[in-house]
Amino acid sequence: MTHKRGAALLAAALALFLVVRIGAAVRIRVTAEVANLRLRPDIGSAIIRLIPRGTLLLSTAKEGDWYLVSVTTESGRTETGYVHESLVTLLSPEGEPEPGREPQPAEPAGPPPKPPEQKPAPRETASSFFSRGNLFSLILGGGGVLVRGGDLNLGAQGLAVFFEDSLAAVTEDPVNPLRFGYAAGAEWLLPLAERVSLGLGAEFLRSRRQSAVLYRKGADEYAYTVTLSVWDLPLKAYLDFAPVSFVHLKIGVEYHIARAGYEYLWETKDGWQEWTGNAGGRGLGVFGGLALEWPLASSFSLVLDFGGRYAPLTGFSGTGTYLDSEGISSEENGTLYYYETRIAGRPPYALLFIRSRVPSEGGVYNPRAAEVDFTGLVLKAGFKMTF
Repeated sequence: MTHKRGAALLAAALALFLVVRIGAAVRIRVTAEVANLRLRPDIGSAIIRLIPRGTLLLSTAKEGDWYLVSVTTESGRTETGYVHESLVTLLSPEGEPEPGREPQPAEPAGPPPKPPEQKPAPRETASSFFSRGNLFSLILGGGGVLVRGGDLNLGAQGLAVFFEDSLAAVTEDPVNPLRFGYAAGAEWLLPLAERVSLGLGAEFLRSRRQSAVLYRKGADEYAYTVTLSVWDLPLKAYLDFAPVSFVHLKIGVEYHIARAGYEYLWETKDGWQEWTGNAGGRGLGVFGGLALEWPLASSFSLVLDFGGRYAPLTGFSGTGTYLDSEGISSEENGTLYYYETRIAGRPPYALLFIRSRVPSEGGVYNPRAAEVDFTGLVLKAGFKMTF
């Protein structure tokens, strides 16, 4: 009797399972971004397929919170698995969601479907570059500069040799040429394309050199002290090309606003004489360079900039003065001139003074407007901020 009752209970349970398992099919629609089709009704089961939002499915059974569905792939193969009820909604026979059956997210939707293969993106244009928010970059830096000096150096050296030969004196002291100085500047980079930018900037450079030459003739001593100075303000415009992110190549033009000065002091046992001059000039030059960049943050980098320029400038004008120990003084407004003079039997001596007109007195040769040469090299270090 007990065996009969147990068999009856087992048959009833099996009948109930078959009713649930083989009940009437229902229609469901995927409401999540994607629904995971799993091998078994378990959140940890393997994912067979990703089903996109809006897909209509036919479910033949439901086990707990999972619908059993079959999906036909693009190749015609049928895959059967389970979809969690939180990712779908049950439809009425008319195709509308049943009241109260809108899903609540419970299972993670899983990774999004792999997007279809796309063609390579076109090169970035200026408009798309600006749309990313890269409006401009600011570079601040400073360092050392090397300049040629031009006729300033020739005039200082020539006057030293003139004193030596005219006195028939001897000296072992050289006249140090104007060469080294310091530079500081700021530059703005405006993007034109992905690797190309327009650069605008200003730089200030200054160089000053003093030499003291002592002459001896018998028991007498004479002293020649010369001081040369220049400063320059190049305003620059250039193209910046970055073949790789940390290397920048530059080439452009500069407009120079410059000044040059000299001071010659001649001292003997009987007194002294002093000539000074200060003149300004303007002109164009060209430059090129290489910059290396080390990012420290997303919008902040260290920069090392090495460049060279070609900028021989002429047309300097200003005021020259003369003063001696006897109280005699004079002032002359004019142009900075280079010219040569001679002592019989000796090579010509280069001289440089400010004169109100072209030097033409006796013993003067090859007069011309003096050339102050800012051609040279510059090495700067600084930082770059991108906005």
